Amino acid sequence: MTQTVAEGAAAAEGTAPAPTLRSILEPLLDIPSEERKFSCRSLLKCLEQLEAVEQALLNRKAPDEETLADQDRVLLTWLCAYYQGISGSQSIIHGDLLEAELTASGLVAPFVQPSTPLPHEEGQEQQEVPAGGARFGVPTNVSPEVVCSSVSELVRMAAAALISLYVYLNFKQGPNDLAADEVLLVYSTIAIHSCANPDNAAALDAQMRAIIDADLEERGSLSAG
Repeated sequence: MTQTVAEGAAAAEGTAPAPTLRSILEPLLDIPSEERKFSCRSLLKCLEQLEAVEQALLNRKAPDEETLADQDRVLLTWLCAYYQGISGSQSIIHGDLLEAELTASGLVAPFVQPSTPLPHEEGQEQQEVPAGGARFGVPTNVSPEVVCSSVSELVRMAAAALISLYVYLNFKQGPNDLAADEVLLVYSTIAIHSCANPDNAAALDAQMRAIIDADLEERGSLSAG
């Protein structure tokens, strides 16, 4: 993958950048395809899909040309990449899976947004931006009846849960930020309720089938692999 936020910061500080997922998985590419085990295939698929997400973020359409479906495809591909990565190795959650880039893109708003200083009155000290680079917006009502009624909502809720896990594992948050572990619990609970509710799950399945059919018709293959 190209230079990530972490790598850019390391370069600016004159320190050695952290290894990329591609550099770590490079030896797996030398294994003949017929000899690759399940974990190997999963990790390489994760890499392929993450690189597709990265290219999609770098080559986004102008705001007036980008559709909600375009954004949904990027998030669906990222969620598929995360699933493939976890299938290959659970320790992958400790690495950089483009969480910072997704946060900065605004695609996961309003659940996760780039961290910016809060408004402050003249003469007051401006609040520092937390190192995690993310602010969370959590629904106040969480119950089995609170569900994501569309695929667009669900992919953002699921992505937000995984980004909050990334922040929880890797960053110290600011004093006024919502605790990432509590945010993770809320987001993941709503996503699970959304899929556990039979009627809602059926509606989501129908929407997913429509997305798959549209991809097959337009591209001849699934954008999310």
